Amino acid sequence: MTNPIDLRLSNYFTGMPFILGWILAPIGLMLLFSPQPIVGAVMLLAGIAILTTHYRLQIDRETHQYIEYIWIFGMKAGQEKQRFDNIKYVFVKKIKVSQTLNSRASSTTIQKNQHEAYLKFSDEHKIHLITSDSKEALLGKVRPIASRISTRIIDYSVENPVEIK
Repeated sequence: MTNPIDLRLSNYFTGMPFILGWILAPIGLMLLFSPQPIVGAVMLLAGIAILTTHYRLQIDRETHQYIEYIWIFGMKAGQEKQRFDNIKYVFVKKIKVSQTLNSRASSTTIQKNQHEAYLKFSDEHKIHLITSDSKEALLGKVRPIASRISTRIIDYSVENPVEIK
């Protein structure tokens, strides 16, 4: 009997909310020892929740099931077991992302490339793992995942797909 492989994928809160977590936690800690301990406790708990909540993936190769869930305060939220036949590989692909910024006088569209990693179970069945602006940063996160689940990485972001070592 093998233990399921439990993978931390990415933070649930990113950008400004994540920075807010870094602000709330220490202020809440200081307020715990002030005339406002209840406000401090609420701020501290909110900050800790923001900083520690993240996406996880649990794969059980023995039962051929996986669970995608959000980890918050040590509890699994949104867990639903899915079946798979086998794990084919992890693949990386490039996507174009655009964002339009509007103001009263003008609008500007910003376009950039991002890279996404997926775990492929079959031709129809894949799950998203990680997104990153940098291919190198993405590969830095994906290599340990592929190693833990004993599979290879295929790079589809280039013209001819290649296996990444």
